[in-house]
Amino acid sequence: MAPQQATDRLTWAVNTLEIRRDDRVLEIGCGHGVAVWLVCEQLSRGTILAIDRSKKMIDAAKKRNAEHVRAGRASFQTVSLDKFNPRDAEFDNIFAIHVNLFVRAPADREFDIVKSCLARNGTFSLVDQPLDPSKASESAEAMKRALADHGFKVDRTRIEDVGAAVGVSVSARKH
Repeated sequence: MAPQQATDRLTWAVNTLEIRRDDRVLEIGCGHGVAVWLVCEQLSRGTILAIDRSKKMIDAAKKRNAEHVRAGRASFQTVSLDKFNPRDAEFDNIFAIHVNLFVRAPADREFDIVKSCLARNGTFSLVDQPLDPSKASESAEAMKRALADHGFKVDRTRIEDVGAAVGVSVSARKH
């Protein structure tokens, strides 16, 4: 059963991630936790850690995902990515949905943190839905450029109609 606010856009975004049942997943900027819920539905032995700098969003995400937290599939941390300390954690799949810091701000530290905790052969995905659908290709190019500039090799790019909008997903691996 999908959570109430699992829009076509978020369902599409999570489906582009190609989550495997035993993946160790990190979501950057989890908001209300809808994507966490969708990811958990695909995990059997895997886990997801979701971070967000807003305590209010983390509280909402924990509430929405209480069943997954109790099952040990989901955990949450109130922290901005630039302050996130993964310790020795490694993630097979790291993603950010509508986190424009990676293409609109100097994000060297954030990219370094992602690289430090991305497992060998792991995937880092940036997903967006441009407000102006005619800018989808431009958005994809900006994401690909930012990833390449920070030592990632783009594996796949998807630009697709998602309901009344256009979704953009760019996935990459460490170079």
